Amino acid sequence: MNTDLAGTTWIANFVYTRCSDICPMLMQKMSGLQDLIQKRGWHNLKLVTFSADPLNDTPETLKAYGDRFGVDDSEWLLLTGPLEEVEKSVIRGFKITMLKQSTDLNSFSILHGDQFVLVDAHGKIRGYYSQSDMQKLEKGIEQLLRE
Repeated sequence: MNTDLAGTTWIANFVYTRCSDICPMLMQKMSGLQDLIQKRGWHNLKLVTFSADPLNDTPETLKAYGDRFGVDDSEWLLLTGPLEEVEKSVIRGFKITMLKQSTDLNSFSILHGDQFVLVDAHGKIRGYYSQSDMQKLEKGIEQLLRE
């Protein structure tokens, strides 16, 4: 992943494909950011969605999920990998919560951060934005791209 994003400003979020709660909203917001990137002609800016359930979210599952939200593979990466590596990236790298919780014998939910994370071209986190802060995120992107 690091080589794919080296020298690129990017926005990360965290979802899992079997989520029926907040994840579809987060994906809709990312889809809106993808539209904004295309509308503004912003270059050197990528979107990155990390699976918070890498045991179930295979690359094929993520691809199908992304298709539901109009993911353009040239601008938006959907990433999964070994659980240990994903946890390392999400929890230690981004300082975002990620925890699988059993709700009963037959189901579970995954607690994960719902922030959007703005990362500069040097890999430094420049800000965390909630769903209600999309205008602030847009301003943060504009400022970062001018630097």
